[in-house]
Amino acid sequence: MITAVCFLLLAATVPLLRGRLSLLGRIRIQAWWTIVLALVIQVFLLEIFAGTFGGLLAATIHLLSYGLALVFVWHNRHITGMGLTVFGGLLNLIAIAANGGVMPAQRQALETAGIIVDSPEFENSAVIDDARLWFLGDIFAIPEGIPFANVFSIGDIILVFGAGITVHTISRSHLGRLIVRLNPLATADATADLGLAVDQGPSVDHGLAVDQGPSVDQWPTAGGGATAGATSTGTIGAEEAPAPSDEPNEQRQPL
Repeated sequence: MITAVCFLLLAATVPLLRGRLSLLGRIRIQAWWTIVLALVIQVFLLEIFAGTFGGLLAATIHLLSYGLALVFVWHNRHITGMGLTVFGGLLNLIAIAANGGVMPAQRQALETAGIIVDSPEFENSAVIDDARLWFLGDIFAIPEGIPFANVFSIGDIILVFGAGITVHTISRSHLGRLIVRLNPLATADATADLGLAVDQGPSVDHGLAVDQGPSVDQWPTAGGGATAGATSTGTIGAEEAPAPSDEPNEQRQPL
């Protein structure tokens, strides 16, 4: 749930950084149904109706939801930032699979977030004695009293960070443009999917027109005509010498 809230907050920062959220709707998403089903399982089955399932069945469903989410990000790994999202989700999946379908959590983190530690119902994040790979579990917490107080893992941090790169790069916000400039390899495969050019500054290599000044026909002479001899880079060459006159050159006779 906390990751979904973070995604919404990331989207809310796009207009603040002069990005366009409308571009997100033009991404060519593959296997979209997997992430929708994963969210339905996480929000409705495990959060609302958790008490209706047995421990083993609930753990299996929880593991399945992460598997579906990984299928989604894997099919869309060509999008900038999805590599980090895949890595973060994989860390969470490893921790959950190693502990029987439950994300291991530190007792202190749960207490800080105000979450009941010993609940009789299934909890997708719970204290596990002798937890395997505990450092990949929910060891961080948003304190109770702060909106959306909850626990989260290092995998959550990485996947949210990756999602932030994706959202801001595609929406072409100031942050997204900075990411592209700092990392030329992140020329936004997702942006290419949109059929948009990545703004990396004026450069011939990126197919952008370079402002090289007015052409030869745009430089007026003193007489109102065009000055010849302008170079291809827009600089003006030397003006042509005036043509010799056909009239005789009369000289003034001394008085």
